[in-house]
Amino acid sequence: MDRHIRHRQAFHGQVLTLGEYEVVESRYLAAAESFAMESRVDSLTAVDVQLSPVASTATEALTEGARFDLQQAFEVLRLELRGEVSCRLEAERFYVHTGFDLTLYVGSDFSCPEAIKTTEGLGLSVEEGILSPYFSGE
Repeated sequence: MDRHIRHRQAFHGQVLTLGEYEVVESRYLAAAESFAMESRVDSLTAVDVQLSPVASTATEALTEGARFDLQQAFEVLRLELRGEVSCRLEAERFYVHTGFDLTLYVGSDFSCPEAIKTTEGLGLSVEEGILSPYFSGE
């Protein structure tokens, strides 16, 4: 099942503060973790890795094909959401990709009803059936 997750609240011209951003970022990470856990994923591989000029030294282990346990993978996802790196995080039957404007694409061979409830409980919306535009199908 492919999904598109985004923040539900409109900003109405309001400036997004760092504190507000970090709250939303944490919600995205929790949503991604929920889908990964329900999909029985224990590691993710980095694909199409690109580092930003502002990438921190914490990205040294991020190379093409690097495999990360979930805790490490979600730290990579945090860096992606912050624009420090760009890559796709994938497993055999699962992926999590980031897009522009705090968009998260999650694909799983599992239906993940509990992850959907968790994500919606975090104030994020889940749009089902939307394939990631970054999905290569390999």
